[in-house]
Amino acid sequence: MDEELKKYLEKNVEDMAEMKKMVKSIKNHFVRAEIYQWLVIIVFILPVVVAGFYLWPMLQGLSGQYQQILTNGLGAITGSDANLLK
Repeated sequence: MDEELKKYLEKNVEDMAEMKKMVKSIKNHFVRAEIYQWLVIIVFILPVVVAGFYLWPMLQGLSGQYQQILTNGLGAITGSDANLLK
């Protein structure tokens, strides 16, 4: 009986060592996944946000030009253009 118990304990130690390796592998996988997630944020999302800050004034300028076209009338001849046609 003592010999059989010793075999079970040795088998248990081997199984625990194997489970320890598996847990370490899973933990490494989660760490790599978290690093990849931060890289995705830095590489893709951060440039979009920064570009938004730089493009916002440009878009407002284009909006002002578009409003000017609408107020003058689309295709309307202004005073300076009328002189060119003479």
